[in-house]
Amino acid sequence: MYKNFEEFNEKIRPYYGKGNFTTNSKLCSFIIEREMFDEINEKTGFANGDKFLNEQEIREYFTIDNMVVMFGGCLETQEELNAMAETVIKNKWHMREPIFLISHLK
Repeated sequence: MYKNFEEFNEKIRPYYGKGNFTTNSKLCSFIIEREMFDEINEKTGFANGDKFLNEQEIREYFTIDNMVVMFGGCLETQEELNAMAETVIKNKWHMREPIFLISHLK
């Protein structure tokens, strides 16, 4: 996972020559975000099941106890899991869209 454009540029540049990827920040942001998503999902499987209803469900999912129940162990610390949960929340990954009741619009 890349933490910023500079790290991304440093690690990717050898594969693509002398180009500076920070000039295309949308592409760079997309790649960084996608790699973060993939890394968190690989470690926790958060996107493999039903979508989360709310932020509390996400925080409950990203606990050591839950990881142990689901996978039989956990290699991450609770602080790392908390950071992953906040990243998932911030990006609204694997969350259900809010449901609006039309009956209230009458």
